[in-house]
Amino acid sequence: KEFRSRWDAIQVGFVDEPRHSVEQADNLVASTIKRLAEVFAEERQKLEDQWGRGESVSTEDLRLSLRRYRAFFGRLLSV
Repeated sequence: KEFRSRWDAIQVGFVDEPRHSVEQADNLVASTIKRLAEVFAEERQKLEDQWGRGESVSTEDLRLSLRRYRAFFGRLLSV
């Protein structure tokens, strides 16, 4: 939600300061990609922690993880 609000502000500012808006857009896209990578890494770390402790991961937990990966992958491809 925050990223969309920032994008809207960038678009509005284009009329008065087009170059600045493009610079802001570049920064916003970089921030968004970084945040997505962080979320992905957090999700992966949770699974690796469970496996590293020798804990059994249920099929249901794995199914939910796969669904989250699928949603994440779908968002990446929709760009």
